[in-house]
Amino acid sequence: MFAKLFRKKLYLVHNGDLVLPREGGILNRILEKVYYLSSAFAIKNSEGIVVHTEDYAENSKLLSRYKQKWIVAQPPVLIPKITQADMDDFKKI
Repeated sequence: MFAKLFRKKLYLVHNGDLVLPREGGILNRILEKVYYLSSAFAIKNSEGIVVHTEDYAENSKLLSRYKQKWIVAQPPVLIPKITQADMDDFKKI
C-alpha cells in the first residue's frame, strides 16, 4: 500500500513457504493462514516476485498461482575446475 501511495514499484523476494508442524494444533494452522493471506495480498500488489529457481516456484503452494510475476534470479554458484590429479586423489578415498 505504501508503494502505491508513493508511486513506487514493489518487488518481493520469496525465500520459502511457511510450513509449521501439525503438533502445534489450531494456532499453527491460523498462523499459516495469516501468512498465506498476507503474502497473497503483497504479491497481488507487487510488480514481481524474485524466486531462486523456477522449479521451486512451480511447486510452491503460494508461488505456483503467480507465474506471470516470477523473476528467476539464481544464486551464484562457483564451480571449481577439477584436474585429473584431483580425480585420481578422489578415487583413492
